Amino acid sequence: MEVLDPLSASGDPALGIANIAASHDTTFMLMATSCHPAGQLDPSCLAAQLALDSPIPVMVVHVDCDKPESCMPTVTRLIISLDGSSRARQALPFAAELAQRLCLPVQLLMVLDPKQILPPAYAYDPDAAVDMVAGLQHDAHRALTEAERFLLDREVVVTSELLFGPVISCLETSVQPGDLLVMTTHGIDQASQGRLGSVAAALVANPPGPLVIMRSSLPPDIVAHPSLRTAAWVS
Repeated sequence: MEVLDPLSASGDPALGIANIAASHDTTFMLMATSCHPAGQLDPSCLAAQLALDSPIPVMVVHVDCDKPESCMPTVTRLIISLDGSSRARQALPFAAELAQRLCLPVQLLMVLDPKQILPPAYAYDPDAAVDMVAGLQHDAHRALTEAERFLLDREVVVTSELLFGPVISCLETSVQPGDLLVMTTHGIDQASQGRLGSVAAALVANPPGPLVIMRSSLPPDIVAHPSLRTAAWVS
């Protein structure tokens, strides 16, 4: 075992870990943390910083200091959160590789929240609102079908589901014991609503289970061919 000091080069633990991981050709990091006991994201948490802004996929596992043996449950299924965007689809090659290696089935999830999607003016035109939701539903099913085909071509057992409602609560309800949730994030600087307002940040703060976060700006070679060389740190 090699012991490395993430502070030795940069003075910034998160940057130091990212640099060490990159220098060792690591393409998957595991972070264990006991932060966020109240479900509120702590910006100083090392695991949160890496998960939300690392160019390398990060798996975050929350540790109960009173029950450390429960920090790493057995994973029996991968859940991939999609939103129809090309950014979210970047999780598919990584998840396919992980599913193949661990012989796990995959559940694709997409959530539509009409309250967040529809402009306020549609409240005065119910027919137009219905038509718009129907169009979004059609596009969502098409995106799920394409994602299913991608995984089936790689001999991964896959199912999909389209849900309606608030994104975070739908994801939390869908994740069951044994599930590992995989999703992408725009990162700290690119999140449309800021770091604290993003879905990924909310789930890092209050995860329904083990969570893998991927920056959607990953280099093409990592996106297409993850080698799953793993490094682990405790925050």
